[in-house]
Amino acid sequence: MPSPGDLKQLGKIVASNSAKDPYKIYSDFTLGVVSTYGSYVFKINDIEKFINFYVDHLSDDMDLQSFENKYKADYNLASSNHSKSWETNFLKLIKDYDAGLTMFKGSNESKNWQEKKLNENSVIDGPCKN
Repeated sequence: MPSPGDLKQLGKIVASNSAKDPYKIYSDFTLGVVSTYGSYVFKINDIEKFINFYVDHLSDDMDLQSFENKYKADYNLASSNHSKSWETNFLKLIKDYDAGLTMFKGSNESKNWQEKKLNENSVIDGPCKN
């Protein structure tokens, strides 16, 4: 299941590429993660928000460890959680931290993708327009 470490890798890719090409369109950057709960893709939808989230919480190992501990405690994101509960709590985390990310989940064959959105305390499917 995706973790803060996965989001840190996306941040490192963005940071590395922005140094090389500051005019790159970062909405093209995605991160795919395959887990026992399915295949997920995270897409940057607001580069400034994502960079702020990355710098504030994930950019160094101390920040990452502190964030992982908080993430597990505050959002009950232990790996033993049920898939829907995990999706709901991960979407809350993205929203609460204003991380500038959108989450998608693939079908079992990863042929069809659905955007996952938070509607109060429930996960709903949105269209995959990207």
